[in-house]
Amino acid sequence: LFATARNGRAHLNAYFDDYAFLIQGLVDLYECDFDASWLRTALELEQLTAARFEDPERGGYFVTSDDHEKLIARLKNPHDGALPAGNGVMAQNLVRLAALTGRVELAQRAERTILSQGELINRYPIAFSQALQAIDVLESGTIEVVIAGERGAPEVERMLRVVHERFLPSRVLALASADADEALLKLIEGRKAASGTARAYVCRNHACRMPVSDAAALAAELDRAQAEGKR
Repeated sequence: LFATARNGRAHLNAYFDDYAFLIQGLVDLYECDFDASWLRTALELEQLTAARFEDPERGGYFVTSDDHEKLIARLKNPHDGALPAGNGVMAQNLVRLAALTGRVELAQRAERTILSQGELINRYPIAFSQALQAIDVLESGTIEVVIAGERGAPEVERMLRVVHERFLPSRVLALASADADEALLKLIEGRKAASGTARAYVCRNHACRMPVSDAAALAAELDRAQAEGKR
């Protein structure tokens, strides 16, 4: 990625926050239209970010890449300001990607990122709202929602509306359509519905309740999962 573009020319290395925010947007896009190419790009960018920005000794991410122009010091910007902190956003990205793909190493990287800021988070929690959201998800577990069926089917669309209408910050969402990539999305493995049917699974840390087949039942399951997470 590049930091600036003008008159058809893109140049200057992008910063860590640029990668973190773009990855977040790509995961959001997948949860809107379920095009797996968004997730593949997010995973590619995550690998680049780990290779070029991550601090291998202390954890967390530097603001500049390892091939950036030579500076007096490579700094980190761990706390939220006018914009959310890239380290906190990236921790959330890693948790979401781990839940969707089943790649445990991504969740471990999220934990390492948070631990690298642990002393500051404990001392100034109000400055680390993004990191605290990631900590909350790691502590209580993600709410994983799988809708099995095809886009355009009335009950599938009603189920998706039920999910999108609720504020569930620890939720990830996947669609198990007939052509969905189970190798990429471990969350949907073995959960595709028979042709012409719709089904929804609500899981926490990959432990799932019995599937439901209508939007009203899904709403009840989501409300129950959210209430359990507050205990």
